[in-house]
Amino acid sequence: IEANWGLGESVVSGKSMIDYFVLGKANHEIRQKRIATKTVMVVMDDEKGFDRCERDVPEEKSKLPTLSEQQLHELARLGERVEADYGSCVDIEWAYQEGKLYVLQARTIRNLD
Repeated sequence: IEANWGLGESVVSGKSMIDYFVLGKANHEIRQKRIATKTVMVVMDDEKGFDRCERDVPEEKSKLPTLSEQQLHELARLGERVEADYGSCVDIEWAYQEGKLYVLQARTIRNLD
């Protein structure tokens, strides 16, 4: 699981350092956890209302984990459900807004051989 503050563009583009988590499939135990010092996030542009822009991550949030343990377990359960529906490994784009989890996109991962 990879995460950053703001919209997912900073994760996908590699423009910012991101938090990185690896959970076990069997019981969702956290096997690896790397909390980055996050400097840049992508947010909606308040002035334009429809565009996105880069902002500095507020100092007080830059070293905090982007996800709680509860959210990590929720994402692991989501991954299991989506993988079962697809019948294979999947890449899932997701977001939390005001504490609610949204699935933005899911696609099969090819060439894992």
